[in-house]
Amino acid sequence: MRQAAPGALVECADDHMVAEEWKKARARYEQLLDQYPDDSRADAARKGAREATQTIELENVTELLEGGTDHRPEYCDKPAKYSGAKAYGKGTNRAMFFGNAEYTDQLPGGWRTTDPAKAVLVVCAGEAEDGDAVRTCPYEHKLAIGGVQDVTFHKIDIPVQVYELRTGKKVADRTVQISGTSCPAVLEYETIISADIGPPSDIQVEASKGDVRAGFESLIDR
Repeated sequence: MRQAAPGALVECADDHMVAEEWKKARARYEQLLDQYPDDSRADAARKGAREATQTIELENVTELLEGGTDHRPEYCDKPAKYSGAKAYGKGTNRAMFFGNAEYTDQLPGGWRTTDPAKAVLVVCAGEAEDGDAVRTCPYEHKLAIGGVQDVTFHKIDIPVQVYELRTGKKVADRTVQISGTSCPAVLEYETIISADIGPPSDIQVEASKGDVRAGFESLIDR
């Protein structure tokens, strides 16, 4: 009877896998490995247990990442691992980006994915802020003292937290700084009231796709 038990455990586990009952399948595979570590079916049981575990992890990660890309999902505050993901290393590390789609959507398609099964990283981006001052330029405006309004242009700072999906560990917590053009001949700006009270004293530079890529490159392409 003892000799028949390993086969019965594997058969039961395989049935649970077919039924997508991942936790039950893993329990049976692990039972075989605990009780019959030298059985000829041990390697198959290890493979089955690993597959079940990774499926459970992927389902959990997918749930934590739900809700679209232009927001901060639960994963950003409660990261989890998917051990089936590739390790963060040399080359291009594809990422799932969340928050600040205005800039992250400009990144190359080869850097981005919406499928956690294909991702290496999860990048949680915050709101754009004024970074280092680049240049200050005068602009004519009739309401300004002397008819001239000084405007300082700043690089674009985006705070990011970056997680390696394979381990769920934070691999970066810093600010991405994006450069761009400043001091255009004609300055366009918006006002919060109907009257034109002049441009703001601080404005962010105009960033191209290349500028955005350069800012994020060290995170993604190592």
